[in-house]
Amino acid sequence: MKALSICSVALFISSSLAAKEPVIRLKVVGGENKTVSYLRPVEGRYFPELPKEDTLDEKGELTLPNAETVAGAYLFVYNGGYRLYVEPGESYTLTIDNKNKENPVSVEGQQQEAELALLKLNWKFSQTEGVALYKQDSVFAGNRQKVLHLLDSCMQPFNQLNAAHKISKPFYAYARSLINNYYTSLLASTLIQPIRSAVYNKDSAGYNGAALHRLDGEVQEAMKMINLADPATLMTDTYQEFLYFYQYVYLGYHLPLMKGEPVVRGTDNGDKVFIRLEIDLTKEPVREYTLALYLKTQLIENRFQLYIPDLYREFVGQYPHSRYINLLAAGVDKVKNYYTQSKKELTSDQRFVSNYESIATIEELLSHFKDKVIYIDMWATWCGPCKEQFGFKKDIEPFFKSKGVEVLYISLDRGNDKEKWVNMIKYYNLDGYHVMASEKLAGDIYKTFGKHNTLMIPRYVICKDGKVILKDAKRPQDKTALIKQIESVL
Repeated sequence: MKALSICSVALFISSSLAAKEPVIRLKVVGGENKTVSYLRPVEGRYFPELPKEDTLDEKGELTLPNAETVAGAYLFVYNGGYRLYVEPGESYTLTIDNKNKENPVSVEGQQQEAELALLKLNWKFSQTEGVALYKQDSVFAGNRQKVLHLLDSCMQPFNQLNAAHKISKPFYAYARSLINNYYTSLLASTLIQPIRSAVYNKDSAGYNGAALHRLDGEVQEAMKMINLADPATLMTDTYQEFLYFYQYVYLGYHLPLMKGEPVVRGTDNGDKVFIRLEIDLTKEPVREYTLALYLKTQLIENRFQLYIPDLYREFVGQYPHSRYINLLAAGVDKVKNYYTQSKKELTSDQRFVSNYESIATIEELLSHFKDKVIYIDMWATWCGPCKEQFGFKKDIEPFFKSKGVEVLYISLDRGNDKEKWVNMIKYYNLDGYHVMASEKLAGDIYKTFGKHNTLMIPRYVICKDGKVILKDAKRPQDKTALIKQIESVL
């Protein structure tokens, strides 16, 4: 009896300890067995990866251990984005109920009011909003006042919580930086069109030195809103939105033209952007973080630029003990492997449609595949989500082969990307037929499958006997649903 009693006590203690382990729980009403994506912080800092995907259980729940040692924000994606500020050792439950119009989200855990205020921050892309704001009012001073008013409105609930001591100082600093970075990016984006329209060459018609000087002053004023000395800046996903303007519009275009230097255009000049970041950034830890972030975003897009390994070695040389080295290494190895694979020949299963350069319409293209069922994959070498789907093709290929379904890959790259296009066919081992759309064919594809002359890719189409059957088919990742669609037309 005594031994049984001791075992029972030990079991009780073990169960109690297990129950107290901190977790992050996501509940989605009506989300049973659905897929959810999430991105966790890296030592408290936002650092982009392809979001991890997981499946909600039969109750519509997902439970993650809270193993964080530093406070930071989790990003959950399920029919929208949700930020959850997570502190070490604490448990949280985020509930999403989109049918509840009054309270679609709720939180259990520390600092509930602050968490709810954070969840209500649901912005549109800052660049799109900034360009739209400029179209409404082209005067920078007026736009600045509007943006500052919006910023103050977003900060109001956090300021009230801070005054009432209902939000921790780190959480408040994170919220302040998150909001500030977004609206800095928005204000800076109101200057994209004026910068693109400005005449920088003194010898060109339309040059106006006073107007150019004023524009440069507005650019500097907008960028001053970012506090690069604030460690909380590195915790926010909105800092990356600002970086687009800073890297490509300012460092890659406006600044060199102001100095009479050539601009940096296109993804293949990313090494020059990196060098300009190195020179322009002087403060740490922002410099190390931004250089690593730049490399990571290049790697995530899988564009396999030849200069990436060199920039990585340069980064390691400058920061040999950086926490980001291990987060970059695997991606750099992929780039090296890509160039190894590119030296190989295409296999017999990787075929180009005959005379594809002259094909002008989707109807003409499909005439090459009469009496066949075709699964079309529209992609481009610059499209990260397109290439992500290539990883699922091995799961669906056996079914295609067993049913005699042909795969047709249509690249929507420009003609000058032909070498990269062929190399990616080799690297991703894309068995099937291939076409790089001519300008006319691309135009017909946009007209046939797009809206308002735009087309979101990746895009998948099912055809039979030279006719389009399903304009918006399932992607390879949705294997079960895709198989049902294919079987319905066989």
